[in-house]
Amino acid sequence: IVLKQNVHSCEEMYVNKQPYTRLLLGTEYALLRREFITRRRRKRETPEIASNVLVTLGGSDPNHLTLRGLKALASLSAGTNTHVVVGSLNSDLDEIRAVVYRNPEKLRLSVNAAASEMADAMTEADLAIHAAGTTFWELACMGVPSISIVAADNQQDIADEMEKLGATRNLGWHMNVDVQKITSAVRRLASNRNERKAMTETMMKLVDGKGASRVVEVLARDYRG
Repeated sequence: IVLKQNVHSCEEMYVNKQPYTRLLLGTEYALLRREFITRRRRKRETPEIASNVLVTLGGSDPNHLTLRGLKALASLSAGTNTHVVVGSLNSDLDEIRAVVYRNPEKLRLSVNAAASEMADAMTEADLAIHAAGTTFWELACMGVPSISIVAADNQQDIADEMEKLGATRNLGWHMNVDVQKITSAVRRLASNRNERKAMTETMMKLVDGKGASRVVEVLARDYRG
C-alpha cells in the first residue's frame, strides 16, 4: 500500500508500480489527529471582517517567517486579534515575545501548543497565515481560510495546487515575502467575505476528517483477505 495524502497526488506518479500495489492518493486519505476531527464544524460562520488571525509558520521556523508575520499584524488597525503558535526551538523566540509584550491587546503567544490547543486555535480563527506543509490538511478540515507561504521545496506543488483550487492565497517563496506583502494579503482577505466563504467550502470538501478511517478500512480488508 502506498499512501500519499497530498492534493496533487495521482496514479501517473506510479506508472511502474507492481500489480498488487494499492494506491491511496489524495486528501481523502489525509491523516489527522482526533482533536481536529472532533472540533470540525459542519457549518462554519464567516464574519464580514476577519478579526481573529492564527499565525503558525513552523515550530523552529529557520526562515524567520513568524517574526515577519507578527510585525505585519502588529501594524494593522485595532480590532485584529492574533494568536501566534511557535515551538520552543524558534531562534527568534525572545524577539517574538518582545513584540507580543509590546502589543498585548492585539497579540497572543503559544509555545509548543498541544494538539487540543492547536485545534482550539483553528476553531477560533477567521483566517490563518501558515507554511504550506501538512498544516494545510488540519486547516482544511477545520475550514480556516488560508494565506500560505512556501518554506521548503516539497511545499511548492502543494501550495500551487491549493491556490489553483481556490483554497489559499499563496504568497510564494519565503525569501520573496516581506512584512508589507503579508500586511497587504491580510487586509485584502480579511475584508473579502465572499472569498473566505468560498475558501472554507472548498477546504472542507478537500479534507473531511475521515482519512484515517479510510486507511484503516483498507488495511483491515487486506488483512482479512
